[in-house]
Amino acid sequence: MKKSAFSLLCFVAVLAIFGLGAIHPIRAESNNNREAPDFRIPRISLDWSGPYTGIISGGGRLIGALLYLNSDNTFELSYSYEDTLDRILFARGKFEWDKTESNITLDVKNFPPYYMVGENKLTQLDSKGNAIIDIQLENYALEKVVWRYLEL
Repeated sequence: MKKSAFSLLCFVAVLAIFGLGAIHPIRAESNNNREAPDFRIPRISLDWSGPYTGIISGGGRLIGALLYLNSDNTFELSYSYEDTLDRILFARGKFEWDKTESNITLDVKNFPPYYMVGENKLTQLDSKGNAIIDIQLENYALEKVVWRYLEL
């Protein structure tokens, strides 16, 4: 028993003299103070640029729309109201992300400007930029046009 206790004491002493002196904590140092991107943010994590189409509600009327979001934060829009389908309106301009980088605001008149960006979808927000609570939510969304190639 005395021999094993002595061996253990010697091992600890050798470790303390030679081993612990050479061990230094490793610190992750960086030359810049940038944080890693948060991939839960739609602006970063989703492929949001491209064409969206659908029928949304605006001013008590249905609007058929084709909205193209460009990666440089510009957009192109063509739309028509349900009661004037023979008249297509066009707009183009810039859009801005909100502070959460989840919603966009189109710089446009006579068209609903607020949208929440989702996976292959833009969901219309109310006139103050808040979520719309309605049974028929499909009247408040533009779906992304996803091109698929067929192999022949």
